[in-house]
Amino acid sequence: MEESHVKIAHESTDSEGVDTDRFSRIIAFLGAGTVKQLMSLNVLVCGLDGLGAEIAKNLILSGVGAVTLHDTKPASWADLSSHVRNSVAYSPFI
Repeated sequence: MEESHVKIAHESTDSEGVDTDRFSRIIAFLGAGTVKQLMSLNVLVCGLDGLGAEIAKNLILSGVGAVTLHDTKPASWADLSSHVRNSVAYSPFI
């Protein structure tokens, strides 16, 4: 399987290549060096039940370089309720 990585050039990058606009709050909390290390990490998340999906989302939003998702169970309609609780897309009356 061929992997493709998209690099987006931002005008607000610092000397270490960290997007200071996108990660301003994380930089303020952890520091630019730590954010640069986060951006170079590759993470595997096994199991995408409620907790696994939330962890994967938080890793992606924190700027981790690459996240690989693995779940042995096939997705079902019941899984939708654990991720999209109060959405228009989910209706308990269907």
